[in-house]
Amino acid sequence: MKDSIENIIYYLLNLQKPATMKELAQVFSVSEKTIWNRLRSFEVEQLLEGEIQLVKERNVGVYLVGTEADLERLKTKIIRSFGEKDFTTEIRHNSILIELLLRNVNYTIKDFADKYFVSRKIISKDLEAINHYIGNFEVTIQKVQNQGLKVVGDELLIRQLLEKTILQMSFHFKQGLRKDAVFDEGIKLVLEKFHLTEKLTQVIKIVDEIQKEILGFFADESKKEIIIQILVSRFSSSNHHIIAEIGDDLYSMDHHYKEFKEIFNRNYLDLNENDYLYIWRRCVNNRFSAVTSEQVVNEKIMQLSVSLLDGVIDTDKNSEFLIENLAFHLIRAIERSSMGIRINNPVLAHIKEQYGKFYSLMLVKVSNIEKAYNVTLNEDEIGFITLYICALYEKQMKDKYYKVLLVSNEDIGQTQLISMQLVKDIPNLLIQNNTNSLSLSTRELEECDLILSTTPLLLHPEHRKKFIRISNFINEKDIRNISDYLFNITNSQVYAEQTMKDYDVQFEIFHSDLSTREAILNEFSNKAAALGLCDDDFSASVLKREYRASTSIGRGMAIPHGNSLSVRENAVFIIKNKRKVSWGVDEVDTVILLVIHFSEGKKDGEFLGRLYNCMEKTDLIRNATGEESLEKIKKYIFNGELNNG
Repeated sequence: MKDSIENIIYYLLNLQKPATMKELAQVFSVSEKTIWNRLRSFEVEQLLEGEIQLVKERNVGVYLVGTEADLERLKTKIIRSFGEKDFTTEIRHNSILIELLLRNVNYTIKDFADKYFVSRKIISKDLEAINHYIGNFEVTIQKVQNQGLKVVGDELLIRQLLEKTILQMSFHFKQGLRKDAVFDEGIKLVLEKFHLTEKLTQVIKIVDEIQKEILGFFADESKKEIIIQILVSRFSSSNHHIIAEIGDDLYSMDHHYKEFKEIFNRNYLDLNENDYLYIWRRCVNNRFSAVTSEQVVNEKIMQLSVSLLDGVIDTDKNSEFLIENLAFHLIRAIERSSMGIRINNPVLAHIKEQYGKFYSLMLVKVSNIEKAYNVTLNEDEIGFITLYICALYEKQMKDKYYKVLLVSNEDIGQTQLISMQLVKDIPNLLIQNNTNSLSLSTRELEECDLILSTTPLLLHPEHRKKFIRISNFINEKDIRNISDYLFNITNSQVYAEQTMKDYDVQFEIFHSDLSTREAILNEFSNKAAALGLCDDDFSASVLKREYRASTSIGRGMAIPHGNSLSVRENAVFIIKNKRKVSWGVDEVDTVILLVIHFSEGKKDGEFLGRLYNCMEKTDLIRNATGEESLEKIKKYIFNGELNNG
């Protein structure tokens, strides 16, 4: 409820003129009565804090009255509550994109301005932002004379982009306008908004029968995607947007494929032949399928799976089954990518935030797979690969125990509560000793793997590196800090805490003042070619890789890379740009361009792990200025000082 009120107030702040109940109901896809009830709620008074008035004027509409400073302060407050995301604008972007992707009406900029009660200038900016986003799908919006706005691109990619956008918009309905709505209800609301529910009941029944009679049960998310894609395919084909060519397809020879088509026929839902083939591919390549005895995983993909794990987890101990499962997951990802099927990863942002270190490693490590199978994996696929790697890592972590010295000046009951909560949230912590800050002994400090304390401690450097300050009531931040520490000391064990030798790579630092991601990548990949580090094709491969999967890893940093076959000599370019530039959905001012051949398997993995530790655990790269900074970075990476800095 509170989220929806904030959306409405934020909309009024941006509108800067009265809005009618009808207008607000249209924008937020709810009834006028719902809008009226929300504006009369106590939460509105709390939000406005008496400094700003919400005026409801008959035959005029509702609007906000207050000083410019108060209105700006309220706007900032709401943006912060959104997590610095303007959901009203995102909903409008998604709505515009869906309407254009449906391609059943010719829209102009004026049409959208009138429909969403904003200026043409705002719609033009919206279209610019949307075009920047959909460029990753090789789809563009063009202005065509006498026809208005037109979506141009491959039919399969347009349909998959439409599916992805519907799912994204359903998330906003759930998180914002209908906080209590389940995910299915959010999807249904979006489908209703764009008149795509005509055959929804039949399609749900069809997908249920496909699972029951042919393929076994899908995971919930995958089932929703297939339902949406059937509705989208039916709608697109009925509006004469046909999949012209599906390519050579052995799936149509499978006797199950005939059973699959029969399910549609008996439910009175007809599709074009290429639509059937495409939906069948989607079902067969369902990303949540499990390994069965019928699947054959060859030695090539097994070796590539091991290469992904090098430097992340120890693959020597009872890991054959885990590697085989990863290999099967990779086979599915390769098949989808070779067929042009782009999966949806609704938790990608969470993966980048929660498992950033794994995601950044996988961004680079998948290059060997792409090279071996001549495919390009997009960021959604890489996100799911990351999630699988994390699952393997966490499974291995459960077999290890870490001795903890818990320091607390609280009473016995509170200290015991902290101990219980720690062990509950991280079961492989072994609370070896409880003490207070005045009773610490050197022996206790030396014998533990980890020092957790609710109070500041003055420690020697060798003990300080395993010290983590925690709160009296364990929270998510505490758990995250402890988990990150365990990951890092596990990495240290993988690297054996020794100096890294015989890895030939040069480091360079550059300063720039460029305004776009493309300008930075072109400038410095061409510089690498001019220095003889790579051939002239490297620049194009860096951009191609970037468009398929943004290499931003958060904290204002990105790690772009290109086709390793174009690399002659290994190098790392640290580029410090004077201003932040748009990098996918993030803003970046520190770019670590990897000009790496990636031909040394485990050594490459170790180098990347050490480089990431340097990025994550220190400010050496973020604060780098010149040659002296580079020497510190190289010493940190190559001398095995993984717990210092």
